Amino acid sequence: VFPEMFASGTIVNGFTPDNKQQIDALMDAIESFRCSVVLVIDNEKLERDLINRLTQKGKKDKVVVVKVPKSGGISSTR
Repeated sequence: VFPEMFASGTIVNGFTPDNKQQIDALMDAIESFRCSVVLVIDNEKLERDLINRLTQKGKKDKVVVVKVPKSGGISSTR
């Protein structure tokens, strides 16, 4: 009835995890929201961790992890 409803999406703004528990929480959010694409901004370690965990859970084909560069005007507080 409403085809645009099935073509829409949601942006879930996450956080940069500092430890295993936070990575577990991020993975739970990815699974709970049934994310099909995860954008990782300028963090190769997080990208690898997510890909490895998705592969272990057999979900690598269902979720695409994309690393994007941080914009030059962005400063980090960490």
